[in-house]
Amino acid sequence: MNLIITILLFFLLVYFIAGLLGYKKGTIIIDLDEKYLVFNQNYVNAIIEELSKQGKTAVYIDYRRFSIDGRDYIAHELHWGFLQRTLLKPDRTKKNRP
Repeated sequence: MNLIITILLFFLLVYFIAGLLGYKKGTIIIDLDEKYLVFNQNYVNAIIEELSKQGKTAVYIDYRRFSIDGRDYIAHELHWGFLQRTLLKPDRTKKNRP
């Protein structure tokens, strides 16, 4: 019984950590070469450039909101030591534009 509980807790922990790192359905993960401490136009340009390298069409709408291939996404950042990861999560607050 203890083995089953331990295995269950292990998988819940892995699922939780994966969620923190952005591995969720519909999330676009970008790891940039340069570290940006402030969300400014240089950071936005780097995000759009990386998305175009991935073959996606991206347009910056307003603060932290992007339109990527016709769907709206909101930018979030993770800073963990040397790692800066940009997460573009689907905007679920409103319906996506056609």
